[in-house]
Amino acid sequence: MNYTTILVHVDDAPGADDRLNAAAQLARSAQAHLIGLASSGVTAFSRDVVATDFSSPAIIPYLETLRQRAEHALERFAKAADICAVQSAERRQTDDDPFEVISALGPYVDLTVLDHYGAGPRPDGRHWQVAAEVTARSGCPVLLVPPGLRPSMPPRRILLAWNASREAARAMRCAMPLLQGAEVVDVVMFGDIAKPALQICASVEIRQLLSRYGVDANIVPKRGESEVGHALMELAVASRADLLVMGCYGHSRVRELLLGGTTRSVLMSASVPVLMAE
Repeated sequence: MNYTTILVHVDDAPGADDRLNAAAQLARSAQAHLIGLASSGVTAFSRDVVATDFSSPAIIPYLETLRQRAEHALERFAKAADICAVQSAERRQTDDDPFEVISALGPYVDLTVLDHYGAGPRPDGRHWQVAAEVTARSGCPVLLVPPGLRPSMPPRRILLAWNASREAARAMRCAMPLLQGAEVVDVVMFGDIAKPALQICASVEIRQLLSRYGVDANIVPKRGESEVGHALMELAVASRADLLVMGCYGHSRVRELLLGGTTRSVLMSASVPVLMAE
């Protein structure tokens, strides 16, 4: 079991090289096909900035400049793929919203790699919820790489957040290629999620399941935490985790306010790479 196709968002934002390198390292390790997608932003420019016909010769140079920026970003992607000796890499360029295209490509790839700016301002002006939106709309697990961080990929130490929910189960299975290759896997469980009436003990069941995949996991019970998201980040940092794996909850624009709790806290404060699925 491994990833066969990995998609990475390509741009010229600060920290982009860290994201590209992480995607390239994963593709090399998995011998996966790596797709780099860059957007010129021409569609948004013509919609939001230009008040006249954007096919006018007067603004064509501006559009070409936007496309050239995207092409230069893709050259950085190609360089990262070459340095990491990725066997199969592909460059794609679009004029449309990159996250809409990424969401549309989600069903055809195994993993999407995105930037992550947490509560800080994004260079593209998008909100921090974009990662959760892509995760929900694409049906594909998303790996978030904070800028300024050169993560170890594939990760050696993984922290898996487990609450026996559908989202957590999907995240665990989507991360299985990484879990199987990790040296240390800690499964953190907040509170008591056992179901004694059904004779189901979550810690026993998840450990046995992972062992059948060849993953020797440590169970880390945590109780009395009022804010699970912050506690997860603190534990990830304290354990020197290279990756946090978790389910993504509350994902539509209508339910944006429900992106509170754990998902919101992690998205706002993540200081390690996060793999999410819903």
